[in-house]
Amino acid sequence: MWHSELGLAEDALVFDLAACPWCGAEYIHVAENGMAAGRKPPDDCCVRGALAAVARISAAMHGRLGQEEREYLAQEARRLAARLRDVPQEELRAAAREVEGRYALRVDWNALLARVRRDA
Repeated sequence: MWHSELGLAEDALVFDLAACPWCGAEYIHVAENGMAAGRKPPDDCCVRGALAAVARISAAMHGRLGQEEREYLAQEARRLAARLRDVPQEELRAAAREVEGRYALRVDWNALLARVRRDA
């Protein structure tokens, strides 16, 4: 169904990371060559979605990355931290507990929350 709806080649790769589990927002990206498409939650759809994105970025930065990739991810983390700037501390901590309970990310949540506050 996705192949015909999105105008993809028959042998195109389609991945589905689902919509945001908290607000239901979704983003569909189709490769320019029509050989791949995927659905995922937007990175800044809601507080929990943005915090999950920061956590995913933090976990990814512990991997083997080139300097350009590392700088891009750091920039994205700062952008998302700015999105969380006005969220009260108690709400942010509650959101962190929910995100941590849903995703098995190797993240120091206290350091992540401190960084979100510092970068915002």
